[in-house]
Amino acid sequence: MVTFFSPDDEGFRSNVNILVDGGIGEHFTLDEYADLAIEELSSFIENFEQIDFDEFETDNWKGYYIIYTGTYSEYELAWAQVFFMENDNVYIITFASTIDKYEVYISDAEFIAENLVLE
Repeated sequence: MVTFFSPDDEGFRSNVNILVDGGIGEHFTLDEYADLAIEELSSFIENFEQIDFDEFETDNWKGYYIIYTGTYSEYELAWAQVFFMENDNVYIITFASTIDKYEVYISDAEFIAENLVLE
C-alpha cells in the first residue's frame, strides 16, 4: 500500500491510498467483489451512507467507484473509492477526507485515479 497525505497539520489528514488485493480475481468477479466491498464497508464504518456507485473508466482501465460517508474514530468522513481488476488483482484507490475538506482535495484524488498506469 502507498498513501499520500494532505498538508493539514491538525486533526484528520485527507489522504489517498492505493492498495492491491492480490489474487482475489481467482475467487470473485469484479461485480461480486463490489458487492462484498460495500457489505464490508457498511459493517465497520459507523453511520455508513452510500452516496453514489457506478462504473468508472479511464484510458487505462475500467472498474467502479463508490462515494460514501460515515464516522471513523471520532471523525465524520467522506470517501471516494475506485477499484478495478487486472490479472486477478483488484486495485483499490481510496480518498478519505473530513466532510468539510472533501471538495478541497477531491480533484487531486480524481487526478491520481484517472492517471494510474500499471506497468
